[in-house]
Order: sequence, then structure tokens, then C-alpha cells
Amino acid sequence: MNRSTARISFDLKRYRIYIHRKMLAYFNNPPYIEFLYEEERKILAIVGRTEKTPNSYAISKRFYTDKSVDCVISRKAFAEALRLRLGWEENELYKCEGSYSPEVGMVVFELTQAKKFCPEADS
Repeated sequence: MNRSTARISFDLKRYRIYIHRKMLAYFNNPPYIEFLYEEERKILAIVGRTEKTPNSYAISKRFYTDKSVDCVISRKAFAEALRLRLGWEENELYKCEGSYSPEVGMVVFELTQAKKFCPEADS
């Protein structure tokens, strides 16, 4: 099985989810991504979409042409729901590593493995 690593960050102060550039390259830089959450195991899967679906999020075209632009998903309800389900602290930042499996075409994150972090300490 061929797997590659990916990262995602959650800013619970601003309710933003940061998608790392490398992850979107696994999906051939799609115009949309969709989050799939599995409650029992606390797993978040991300899949690339070529067309809009009811649960997809658009990726800015500028993200693919301007390396200084971050891919940010701002969804307060989604970020807050994850915080409550996972027992994460308010106003904190969390990051999680996941793996991409080309066999199933998705990146999977075990959110119970997410770590709280301080950006200043990581620089």
C-alpha cells in the first residue's frame, strides 16, 4: 500500500482550518474538497472534488497560482463541532498529520492524535 503524509491545522480562535498545499496536490489540485467525519473513531477524511457538492468547500484559484496564499476553510460550526467532540480547548491551535492513500483517493486524519501547538515555538 502506497501512502504519503499530509497535514491539517485547526485554529479554534478564528474557527479556521488550514489545508496544506501538499495535500491538495495529491488530488491534482481540485477546485473543491469535501470533509467526511467518522464519529466513532474520530477520523476526518478529505477528498478532492471536481464539482461542487452540498458538503464541499471551494478552493480559491489564487491558492494554486500565488504561493503566498494559504488554503483556509472558515467554518465556525464545523470547527466548533470538532472542538466539542474531541475535547479540544477553545482559542487554541491544533495540528494533525494524516496519510494519503491513492487506492481510496483520500487523506485520512486520526483526530485523537492532533497536538496543540504554538506557532511561535514551531518557527
